[in-house]
Amino acid sequence: MKGHIHRRELINVKGKKSVRWYAVIDLPRGPNGKRRQKWHGGFHTRREADLARADVVNKLKHGTYVEHTSLTLEQWVTGTWLTLIEPQLKPSTFHSYKRNMEIHVLPHLGHVRLMNLTPHLLTSAYAEIMATGRKRGNGSSLSITTVQYLHTTLHRALVDAVTSGLLESNPASRAKVPRYSGILPKEQRCWSAEELAHFLEATDPHPLSLAWRLAAMTGMRRGEVLGLRWKDVDVTRQQLTVARTLVSAGGVVAESTPKNGKTRVVDLDDGTAALLSGRSLRNSDPDARVVLGTDHQSPKPDSLSRAFRTAIASTDLDPIRFHDLRHTHATLSLAAGVPIRVVAERLGHSSPAFTLRRYAHVLPGMQAQAAEQFAALLRSGEKPHLLRPSQFSSNPGR
Repeated sequence: MKGHIHRRELINVKGKKSVRWYAVIDLPRGPNGKRRQKWHGGFHTRREADLARADVVNKLKHGTYVEHTSLTLEQWVTGTWLTLIEPQLKPSTFHSYKRNMEIHVLPHLGHVRLMNLTPHLLTSAYAEIMATGRKRGNGSSLSITTVQYLHTTLHRALVDAVTSGLLESNPASRAKVPRYSGILPKEQRCWSAEELAHFLEATDPHPLSLAWRLAAMTGMRRGEVLGLRWKDVDVTRQQLTVARTLVSAGGVVAESTPKNGKTRVVDLDDGTAALLSGRSLRNSDPDARVVLGTDHQSPKPDSLSRAFRTAIASTDLDPIRFHDLRHTHATLSLAAGVPIRVVAERLGHSSPAFTLRRYAHVLPGMQAQAAEQFAALLRSGEKPHLLRPSQFSSNPGR
């Protein structure tokens, strides 16, 4: 498998002669037993060809050699990759990957051969996508968060290309992704406690008022509210279990697991528990949905959002999205002094650190309260224990 160097004389249309050197490598025999060779060529010197030969032989020895292919990114994604990952993902996640690749990534990079993708090319594409948005659409710009998600999707597609032997390494691993630099992300829109209380009272007669009350009082996601069944509600303990969610993917509504794949138990306030208790007495089917429309069917996610917007329009409140009820719950909880760990558990976040990053804008206003509480400890007359100079170690390294 050492290969050899081949010298070839070329003559152009004007009769001028030139010499090119090629590294010819013997590849493992094919399924039919026939000999296979791979030419790497066009080098101006024998030394360049010999270095290329040594590099290919070394990669063949370690199993990292990738044959050159004309396969483009679009051919890989639409012809193989999407079919490959569909059984591995939730329908909503797969639909999101497919939609983002088709609308945003492939119009910019789909024509490029996999072998020609480079970190610099991807970095430039990210900047262009963020500035101009989709090529097939209104051309509006995209947020940094959206472009970061596109990078995550493309990175996975190229990881699978490496695993399939189409790439030696993943160029997305070294591409520079747009990040927030001196510009803070838009704050989550939410209502004050007074505004939320006014909305819940004003829209109480609405058939779907239970849906936004659950979202506001527990921080549940829209799909989690719609997926809630009566067997998930324990009115005696004033708790509910978030075990399923309704998602819409490509116009099809399906039941799935929560976003992080884990169930969680959420405690209820007295008012919400009493409301659920009264309704549970009228429903003896444990598998029935808790939130139902006027037709006694579970609303589709988009229908619930439209109903929520219509309900807000009947009040004098500033409009927010249904998902912003979740942000309202988190923001008001943190402002009230609820520990971040508890808020993270109620929201179903992967860790308190994620909650801290997402709602960092709430915390600065809480520092003044913390400073005053600490000062109050000193004013209470209790003297804090202070170390005398002699008690400090003379060896900083100890």
